Amino acid sequence: MIEVPSLEELLKDESGRDLFWTWLQPAKGALDAERFRSNVPLRCFRTRVLHGTGGAILLPACRMFRYQRLRMTPLVPHARKYPEWVRIHDSQGRPAREILPRITPDALRPRAYRDPVFRPGRFVYLGFVLMHYGHLLTEFLSRMWFDPAMFGPETRFLVQAREEHQNWWREGVGFSREIMQMICRAFGVPLDRVEFVDREAEYETVFAPTPLNDYPVASRPEVASLYDRLAEHVLERHPEADVPGAGEHVFLSRSALPGERRTYYNGAEVDRAFADLGYSVVHPERHSFPAQVRMLQRARVVAGEEGSALCGAMFAKRPEVVYLESGRFHSNLPNMLYHHAERLHYVVPHENWEGIAPVSLFSKLYLPRRTLERSISGIPGARPSEPQAFAAEDAGYLPMFEAAQRGDVAGCAEQLARLVQRRPGSFQPDVLPALLQNLREAGSTEQLMELFSKAAREVLHFHAGLRGGSAAPTNH
Repeated sequence: MIEVPSLEELLKDESGRDLFWTWLQPAKGALDAERFRSNVPLRCFRTRVLHGTGGAILLPACRMFRYQRLRMTPLVPHARKYPEWVRIHDSQGRPAREILPRITPDALRPRAYRDPVFRPGRFVYLGFVLMHYGHLLTEFLSRMWFDPAMFGPETRFLVQAREEHQNWWREGVGFSREIMQMICRAFGVPLDRVEFVDREAEYETVFAPTPLNDYPVASRPEVASLYDRLAEHVLERHPEADVPGAGEHVFLSRSALPGERRTYYNGAEVDRAFADLGYSVVHPERHSFPAQVRMLQRARVVAGEEGSALCGAMFAKRPEVVYLESGRFHSNLPNMLYHHAERLHYVVPHENWEGIAPVSLFSKLYLPRRTLERSISGIPGARPSEPQAFAAEDAGYLPMFEAAQRGDVAGCAEQLARLVQRRPGSFQPDVLPALLQNLREAGSTEQLMELFSKAAREVLHFHAGLRGGSAAPTNH
């Protein structure tokens, strides 16, 4: 546990000025190659994941700000990088940049507020709360390094959230609301003192802690102590919670999630590969939060695909972490896990990583079993891989997906035709939507996409002829 800093000087100041107090200074460090393993050159992680930092690991400052007459609005809908943005301004109409979550150009503009509702008293700002599992654990939790009791019993705790998520909180709905409540209780934030910013308002005195995990580009190792405290609180209240049969090597799978958000096309094959290597394959969405925490507390190795479930690796005690890249090259979670893990094993599905165009939330890549097994073969304690024929489709599927990731329509169509001609028994028509999606993510034009669709229809008819059946044409 970290020692909670005293904010006595800040609390006693009666000057009426906007102030801040620094607990931890910002820092920058180099990636330690001894604690980092990957199937691709280190340059991939430095340029794709640590983009904008010159390849350095950033540690944010940890500060507590005090504002007099701070002004805020509810969230503002946003059609670009983030689905919404946040307005926070000081008494002079200047943006309070230091405490803005998810800075956008719009948020940095000065603003004159017209007749905001005045709210007297003392408040603590806990940020923009996106009430989803991963964001609660990486963003909301990381502000809880202070002692709420030091602000006094009448203090209220401000959050900005989507209207839908405010309703979840008020109406007692949702798994994520339960996690937010557990975090509040663990750190002494009274639930009846949580207040949403639902109108333009001016708040008399606002204290604002900056997060230990500064989403999305910087994080500090001290954030691990907050996970320890949350785990202690959760397990004291749920002593029987557990995931039956889960061992010390755990794979957190996304293959059973509904929809197509950052799952591998061959997710079932990835699950089998981990099971063959002695990992317990766990679908977190099927278990309670306390059960997941108990399981992860005893895990020595935690593997998972990029996404919310892998945030749970922070509950393990200095584990080996296997991070399976989704193709999004997001920087927040790898930063956190790098600080926390004994070693971070970073696995990129396609080893020609320089040809991979960054893909979106809805990517659907292909992870060859051979790539996976080679990448994690050096982790101690796992079952040795049995000599076996690797998935037969690897040889044909991987070149298709690599071409699609590059936006190479002709190359993708050529590899598709070659697979059907040489291994018709291993071809699965449901690969076509995934290939089309990857081509689109890589920036292929509609004209080129239509050419690929035409080639795919010809391949399907050829395949149907081999099987004595018929195939419906594809369309995009």
